[in-house]
Amino acid sequence: MMRILLISLLLLEVFALESWEETSSSDPGEMPPVETSYENFRMQHINPHMTAKDCDSVIKQRKIYNNGGCKKTNSFILADANKVKSICKGEGNYDRTSTLTSSKAR
Repeated sequence: MMRILLISLLLLEVFALESWEETSSSDPGEMPPVETSYENFRMQHINPHMTAKDCDSVIKQRKIYNNGGCKKTNSFILADANKVKSICKGEGNYDRTSTLTSSKAR
């Protein structure tokens, strides 16, 4: 059986996105990126409607495998994007070793 680890968002991802949005050019000739790092992360990891029991089926549906086998750890966040952002903006516990910020709620 796969080990599923529920974690919060990488602090760096949110702040990188916000910094990019604040400093990016609004030149009409410049095409915006198709998908930002944050949007990519959000689509891959944040799903407020998923339950812990849904993890295996989501992994199969999305074909989340490591060279044909199961990944050691998959990260899904069972909260809405605004809650995840608030955790990364000071309402969470930051771990310097992993560079992850996790929710204080357990």
